[in-house]
Amino acid sequence: MAVDDRSEAIVKTFAVKPKLKPTTNKSTPTPESKYWKSFKPKQTQTLVSSITSLSFSPTAPHDIAATHSATVTIFSSQTLEPKSTISSFKDTATSACFRSDGQLIAAGSYSVATAGGNNVKIWDVIGGGKLLHSMESHNKTVTSLCVGKIGKDSGEFSNQYRILSVSLDGYTKVFDYSTLKITSSIRYPSSLMSVAFSPDCTTRVIGTSNGILYAGKRKTDENLGSVKSEWGKYVGFGAIDEPEKRVLRPSYFRYFHRGQNEKPSKGDYLIMRPKKVKLAEHDKLLKKFHHKEALVSALRAKNPENIVAVMEELVSRKKLLMCVSNLGMEELGLLLSFLQRYSTKPRYAGVLIALAKKVVENRADDISGSEELKGHIRNLKRSIMEEIRIQQSLQEIQGFGV
Repeated sequence: MAVDDRSEAIVKTFAVKPKLKPTTNKSTPTPESKYWKSFKPKQTQTLVSSITSLSFSPTAPHDIAATHSATVTIFSSQTLEPKSTISSFKDTATSACFRSDGQLIAAGSYSVATAGGNNVKIWDVIGGGKLLHSMESHNKTVTSLCVGKIGKDSGEFSNQYRILSVSLDGYTKVFDYSTLKITSSIRYPSSLMSVAFSPDCTTRVIGTSNGILYAGKRKTDENLGSVKSEWGKYVGFGAIDEPEKRVLRPSYFRYFHRGQNEKPSKGDYLIMRPKKVKLAEHDKLLKKFHHKEALVSALRAKNPENIVAVMEELVSRKKLLMCVSNLGMEELGLLLSFLQRYSTKPRYAGVLIALAKKVVENRADDISGSEELKGHIRNLKRSIMEEIRIQQSLQEIQGFGV
């Protein structure tokens, strides 16, 4: 008979470890940062060349004048659509500006040019042209500046002015010249050439080098109704209601983050969440009805209170004697060692003395076949005899003869 001596191939399966992803360093948004990011950008039609200047009309509805090439285009601040175009310039038009009543627009040409590199400097004109601060937050040339006001009616940031700067690096920086700090930074996909902010603090427009005008509007209670009506007139269907927001469902990521920014009111009560109870190993095993494993786990922990508590629980379940019968030799040694040490303690004697008697009766054969277990029994007997002598001495002291 041929014998196949080829060894069997050993197949091992290794757990696939998840790839570690770099953690993103996310900064906590401040109230002012949320304010500036509340202007939702809306891209308008692309103009013929780079937008060199932007200006708002000082009177309502605050139309926008944008200069590009040899043209000045007037945009509606409500619909962000072009209303009219002025193209009677012989050369490139720059620096469009409205008259105080909003009825006249003036635009200049390249007669004066200044270059500040990537710096924005603040000067004290009254103090003799003294340099107060130099801001170097842009990586490329700063192309335009404007002053904007935070139009909040109340709160910490109400009626405060900021300097908005745009640069060829595509960033818009918001600068608080009272504290000399950058309060917000917004990134755009192309080089920025001009920036303007409406007097009513609701619209911000930014012109790019490729002729795209980014206009951001902030919704307020005052202009919400007018925005609906203007959009309705433009498309020809009358007033259009704001589209309904999508209902958050458990399949959405934002569903699990809802309500985190809510703040308690004066009448709210703070209720602490109860701490989760951490169960011991033997308690977990008892919940799974692993009775013998729970007893062994408590014996290995060597806490007499927990061991006796587990024994009492097993007695109530009528499983203690079965657990004792199923103990291995090493586990039986742990039990006898515990009985030898704590059986004479008055606190545990009521349970352990009776258990010691049952252990000796049920596991007599195993004990007689092991020298180690015999040693535990001798120690247990010695402890019990010593306790008996102590009790006899106490009775003699009290006047009771034995």
